[in-house]
Amino acid sequence: MSQSDVFAHFLAGSVASSSTTKGKKKKGGRGRMSEAEEDAQLLSVAQSKRKTVRLAQQPSNLSDHCKMHPYQLEGLNWLIKLHDHGIHGILADEMGLG
Repeated sequence: MSQSDVFAHFLAGSVASSSTTKGKKKKGGRGRMSEAEEDAQLLSVAQSKRKTVRLAQQPSNLSDHCKMHPYQLEGLNWLIKLHDHGIHGILADEMGLG
């Protein structure tokens, strides 16, 4: 699986991989969505019953043990978003400590 295949989940799901630009297929068989297709997809997502989880504060089960920094909470929300889209991922830093 190439890197662009992984990020296609965030762009438009199956619509991004099946639409074409001006009737011509690009290398790999993917093209850009038209504005009408993008609008239709955004409306369907907005009208869906899908529940979106976004944490504004750290989970209560961690409060007794630690205090999360804002960037840690942002990372946790990113991991939740990956999980909601069915994508496996890890969160790492570039400090080289581990």
